[in-house]
Amino acid sequence: MIIKSNNQYFKGDTMYYRVTKINVNEGHMDEVVSYMDSVSNRFSEFEGLQNINCIQVSKTEVYAFACYKTEDQANNAAVLQKEILGGMAKFFSAPPELMTGPQLWHWSPEEVIV
Repeated sequence: MIIKSNNQYFKGDTMYYRVTKINVNEGHMDEVVSYMDSVSNRFSEFEGLQNINCIQVSKTEVYAFACYKTEDQANNAAVLQKEILGGMAKFFSAPPELMTGPQLWHWSPEEVIV
């Protein structure tokens, strides 16, 4: 199935991502997870937010991937994201690093045509 796309490489609805690298003080990962759980009800305030996935790549590094329907929605999330991240800044060893961009490629078993 091919759906409309603004990206020449992606054959689907292009989603936009806010990718945030978070450097956590060693030994404070559990507090970061607890904080995210405590503010999870706020995520519905982000217009167009589809999902958030966080991966821990080391004892002190996390990457958060927030998926939005449109580029504008991803960009407009900055203020609220800064507010939420600020609530756990005491656990950070460095300021978060933010990257934003369109989805380039996607695979899903639900979309495989046999």
